[in-house]
Amino acid sequence: MDGSEKSAKIKNIVWDILGFLAGSFLMGFSVVYFAAPNNISIGGVTGISTMISYLSGGKFPIGITIIVLNIPLFVLAAFMLGKRLLFKSAVGMLSVSLMIDLLEFLKLPAYHGEMIVASLFAGAIGGVGLGLIFLRGGTTGGVDIIGRLIKLKHAHMEMGKLILMIEGVILIGTWLVYKNINNSLYSLITIYAYSRLTDTVLYGIDYGKSYFIISAKPREIAKEIMAKIGRGVTFLKGSGAYTDADKEIILTALRNSETSKVRAIIREIDPSAFIIVCSTSETIGEGFKSIRENK
Repeated sequence: MDGSEKSAKIKNIVWDILGFLAGSFLMGFSVVYFAAPNNISIGGVTGISTMISYLSGGKFPIGITIIVLNIPLFVLAAFMLGKRLLFKSAVGMLSVSLMIDLLEFLKLPAYHGEMIVASLFAGAIGGVGLGLIFLRGGTTGGVDIIGRLIKLKHAHMEMGKLILMIEGVILIGTWLVYKNINNSLYSLITIYAYSRLTDTVLYGIDYGKSYFIISAKPREIAKEIMAKIGRGVTFLKGSGAYTDADKEIILTALRNSETSKVRAIIREIDPSAFIIVCSTSETIGEGFKSIRENK
């Protein structure tokens, strides 16, 4: 290993440590100061552990319960996930669990205000924390591992949406444990915010639009897009079913901030153009994210 490779490896380890520390703190903070004090479930094993702690009157610490419940899931994952991911998952799970118990031990005043505020902040802060851990290649155990296992077969599915589907079942348990439908409804808000912020951290910088433009003046529109926006354009060959005439269809990938400029270009050159807009959660390639960054 030469000096540059060693330096890159050390830098990567440092970023891993910082990512796990920041992520575990945010997740622990969301549970201890917003979710648990207001009987709101943040979902998954963490949510189950919070309910167990509630039912036991605090005799079973949330963090330790998370570790115990994760043991069988890690045994399953050991046979299906790579050693590096499994190691990082264990580190992520342990760091979050210990951070939760550490913050509980400090006994700083928790939030007891508006439930809607508590649910939104619990989901938003926890989602950012989980996203940071995902960015460093780890998970926090629980349904995160289940989500990773599902992605082995369905790589196109986004982690946040997977978590949202899997953890929906926990809402039933929230209703039964806290005996209040409002807790389940607020938990639903938390889990939704949690999943959305997870995806925003993972894919947010690459959210954008794909434009398919059918116009009588494709070359003029393409030239203006490349000149004024600096985006690449691809021509797709098409044929009108009614007219049987050959057409050039413009395909271009854009960031959300660039879409209004493209619409202005199309409106100026060909107001009668037909446009199909598709939302993209991730764009990889020149001008966006390098394929080397894709995990």
